[in-house]
Amino acid sequence: MSDQNLPRRTFLKLAALGAAGAGLGELGCASGIPAPATGRSSSAAAQDAGVQLGVASYSMRNFPRAQAIQMTKELGTRYINLKSMHLPYESSPAEIAAARQEIEGAELVIVGGGMITFETDTD
Repeated sequence: MSDQNLPRRTFLKLAALGAAGAGLGELGCASGIPAPATGRSSSAAAQDAGVQLGVASYSMRNFPRAQAIQMTKELGTRYINLKSMHLPYESSPAEIAAARQEIEGAELVIVGGGMITFETDTD
């Protein structure tokens, strides 16, 4: 062993990181060992672990809605948070219904409507 003293702050940081890592190990997140091949998708495995990842459509803002839907499916997630470039807030009820049918027809779940800004601070 070394004769050097370990500063208290360094010790506390390392202890906290160790405890966090031990907790992640119980979830199977930090094992470094690939999950056994079960024929299931990675999203099914994530769902088993209680993790539900989604996509903010804003991250695909340079692509049309149809392509954003396809890209979300390719990522292996079912959840999408739509931003106005993929479903404008000014759309008619019929346009919104058609877009919703398109998205849900692709087996995606709409979880939100992105960030909506207010131009004036009113009740």
